[in-house]
Amino acid sequence: MLIRCMAKELSAFKEESSKFYALANDINERYLKAVAENNTEEAAAIQQEGIAYNLKVHEVFKAVQDDFIGIEASSTIVNKHTGYQDNLEVLDGVIAALEQGVLSNEEETGALDLAYLLNGVVEYNYYIFSPSAALMNENHTNKAADGFKWWGQNKCFYSTNTGFATASLVSKAEEESPDFTEELNVYRASRAEQLKYFAEEVDKEIAAMASIVELMK
Repeated sequence: MLIRCMAKELSAFKEESSKFYALANDINERYLKAVAENNTEEAAAIQQEGIAYNLKVHEVFKAVQDDFIGIEASSTIVNKHTGYQDNLEVLDGVIAALEQGVLSNEEETGALDLAYLLNGVVEYNYYIFSPSAALMNENHTNKAADGFKWWGQNKCFYSTNTGFATASLVSKAEEESPDFTEELNVYRASRAEQLKYFAEEVDKEIAAMASIVELMK
């Protein structure tokens, strides 16, 4: 689905990127030829052309960094939409498992087999720490949280905010006939929110690709 909605922009981006890369080779080859022929005037002109090209490369590089590069947890480099895409896939599995009343199984498709993967595995803290301690850690990587962040607001993504529901599942693991109604409501609401953020981020990336294509021309 993601590739289909980006197909046109990706094709244009790839085509223009190839031309942009080829231009660097062309400048280098012409410069070496001018030097080999001891054509100092031509070499000086091409050198200025190369300087202008390098300045544009810096602009393109910055645009790619600003518009596409995101971070999951503390160090995983991803596209900005990836955090949401990964969360949506995990939430689908968690919701399906809870609808069947399965917390864990041999196939590792139960709700607790999957939920720890949320938010770049930061959700795992709700398995091993108190919810309040886990929340403090999560806020370092949650775009919606105020205060200190490891990588800054523009590189992180909005958390699923499902930690307390996940902690509740952990507490119910030993119960005979637990009810998951409240947790299901939290995960379903989170999925709807994550889908909205995902769509917004994809739209931004599509617009960014078109902008960078123009920049490379």
